[in-house]
Amino acid sequence: MKDIETVHKDNADLKKLRVERRLERTKQMVVPDASTADFERQLKKLATRGGEIIRSHIFTDMMRLHYTFFLRNQYFIDFV
Repeated sequence: MKDIETVHKDNADLKKLRVERRLERTKQMVVPDASTADFERQLKKLATRGGEIIRSHIFTDMMRLHYTFFLRNQYFIDFV
């Protein structure tokens, strides 16, 4: 069995490691202030619009592939 001192030392080392990892993960997290609110809103709008465009392109490609396969093989595949 480990003695109590080594257990406490190991726990302290693990705690330091956890704190360092948490600080590393949150290093780039910045709380937006009132001066950047408009910029943040524009970024959010742009990201949403980009996601909608990508989803619509993926859906049209799926439909195009689906109908070409349907026309070639003469049967229906439900992909949704």
